[in-house]
Amino acid sequence: MTVRNAASMPVSSTDWTHRGFSGHQDMTDWFDVMANRTAIVCGNGAGVWDEYSRACSTVLNPVVVAVNDIGMYLPKVDHWVSLHADAFPSWRSVRDMQERAPEQARLHSGTPRGFLDAWWDRLTPQFPLSGYFAMQLCWIMGAERIILCGCPGDASPLWYGPRTRGPFDYGSNNLQGMVVQEMEKRPEFKRAVCSMSGWTQSYFGGL
Repeated sequence: MTVRNAASMPVSSTDWTHRGFSGHQDMTDWFDVMANRTAIVCGNGAGVWDEYSRACSTVLNPVVVAVNDIGMYLPKVDHWVSLHADAFPSWRSVRDMQERAPEQARLHSGTPRGFLDAWWDRLTPQFPLSGYFAMQLCWIMGAERIILCGCPGDASPLWYGPRTRGPFDYGSNNLQGMVVQEMEKRPEFKRAVCSMSGWTQSYFGGL
């Protein structure tokens, strides 16, 4: 597979449609990178470490997708996804300081930055949280099954402290409603997803 670095991507009139989503630029090299594979998406919800361990025990050779800062600490990361692209350099430096086997985690965002492996330009519709965005990219990249760990889709505490997700109200922002609306348009996508906890487990079903 030829991977285009975001810094070298020319502005193009090429549009694409794949697995129910659309976007700008030529992203066809990415469409099958997870074909026939199971992706484990790890967010920052409480219980993510136990959920990740249990998911890994059921899946042979999963694709591990980190969401935001948990990517600093996971034992293995194949793809690293965030809607906060400017945080990647500091997160990556923390990961690089740790003693671990060499790896090439691919960095993905919806914001153009030169250090990204994939800039998902004008993804339509784009899910508004990094965990949902990661789930969406896994589907676009051909994943057969997607397991959400630490992605409860509600105000559950974060794994690294007793705090909740603060004043951010998942209900009043209608994020759950947006997910339901978009998933009902794409039943095959919905059937491919399961979750280990929270509202997403109630909606998608458990492992």
